[in-house]
Amino acid sequence: MWKKLLLILFILSVRANASTVTLVSSDWPPYTGPNLKNNGFTAEIIKQALAYSGITSHFIYMPWKRAMESARAGEVDALYSAYYSYERAASYLLTEPYISSELMFAVHKDSALSGYNELADLVQYRIGVVRGYVNNQEFDQADYLNKEEVTNDQLNLKKLMGRRVDLIVIDKYVALHLLSSMNYPENSIRFLDKPLDMKPVYVMFSRENIQSPARVEAFNRGLQAIKAAGIYQKILKMYGFSVQPEAVDNH
Repeated sequence: MWKKLLLILFILSVRANASTVTLVSSDWPPYTGPNLKNNGFTAEIIKQALAYSGITSHFIYMPWKRAMESARAGEVDALYSAYYSYERAASYLLTEPYISSELMFAVHKDSALSGYNELADLVQYRIGVVRGYVNNQEFDQADYLNKEEVTNDQLNLKKLMGRRVDLIVIDKYVALHLLSSMNYPENSIRFLDKPLDMKPVYVMFSRENIQSPARVEAFNRGLQAIKAAGIYQKILKMYGFSVQPEAVDNH
């Protein structure tokens, strides 16, 4: 109760300054998280892009489904680390994508599953997913698949290591980071060769805030500016992500 009250008071105090935005995400290392340096490299990209227009950023974290609802309702200014969906485009104002995420199927190293040609090939397997995540439209609509939901990627990986699911859907770099932080050898899992998708990642501003359209424009201008000035590439290199596929908005 007190934690929720303090969070509300914090957000209200931040909103008193129109040049400050509060952005929410779930803990999503190595991209962003409360325990990462400067909240992670994606938070640093967002911070620098908004700072170009004189906007200060504050980052907070909560479970993904709650984060989406908080941003949708206008309790916070924006959601980040977000993939595109038609439903989200109707609920939020989207910026240009600022990174790309390579979404993979991961299996235990001892799994007999070596690959797949189409999703129907996976019908016999238990597939771990995170509640509220958008993955791939075809996959998300494939009701014939046996999907088991958890609240975050870490729990999903634990289930895979315990052989309680046969494969999981996870960002490649998130999986590798979690293996290290959870003290599993990197070769504890394998990625199936065929990626599920290459996902552009967005900041999504609340439609409930009248300042959101201007902030979307400010972010987009700032993102292009820090790329042109070499700041974007410098941030990637500083955090060990010297290679980042160009984030392309194909919607």
